[in-house]
Amino acid sequence: MRTLLSTLCLAIVGTVILAKVGLAQHGSTNGGSPAGTVSSELGSAGAAAESAYNSGLRTVKRAEGYDGQALKASTPEKAAKSHERAQEAYRESISAFVDAVTAQPTMYKSWYYIGLADRHLGNYDEALSAYAKVLELSPHHPDAMENRGEVFLALNQIEEAQSAYMDLIRESPPLAKELIDTQAITAIRSRCGMSALPSRRIA
Repeated sequence: MRTLLSTLCLAIVGTVILAKVGLAQHGSTNGGSPAGTVSSELGSAGAAAESAYNSGLRTVKRAEGYDGQALKASTPEKAAKSHERAQEAYRESISAFVDAVTAQPTMYKSWYYIGLADRHLGNYDEALSAYAKVLELSPHHPDAMENRGEVFLALNQIEEAQSAYMDLIRESPPLAKELIDTQAITAIRSRCGMSALPSRRIA
């Protein structure tokens, strides 16, 4: 009798142990993502975003090269052809940068180049949205401030352009001075009704 009871007890204990092991294995497989898996996924997303960003950057440089060729072209036909190639490359770059921010939405440098490419393509509303995203993620980004001002000028939104350039002057005096010293910014100040700015001492 004792032998039978002992055997039954051992069988019950064994069944309980096997059930607990099974539940533990099931939980580790289907219940939530282990920390290692999460880290791996984040790393993969970051790598994908960086790869897409680099691809877009190469395409932007190609577009800028075509823009340079258009300026130096010996005939209007050649200039038009180079301009067309530049536009195509800018459109291609946007696709890559969108892939980058899809993988990593906080990658502000990709948002910046989306804005730059859209500006070159004349997609001004899209460019402003992209620059707004840059400044949301990186509030002191001087290039985004500068280019946003140029977009406002292209839209003939003079007050907004003035505000954008004043932000740039406050946030990045060296870059602002560099721009102010160019003929283009002199024309911009004239269009905006801005008086000559006093020289700023840069520490």
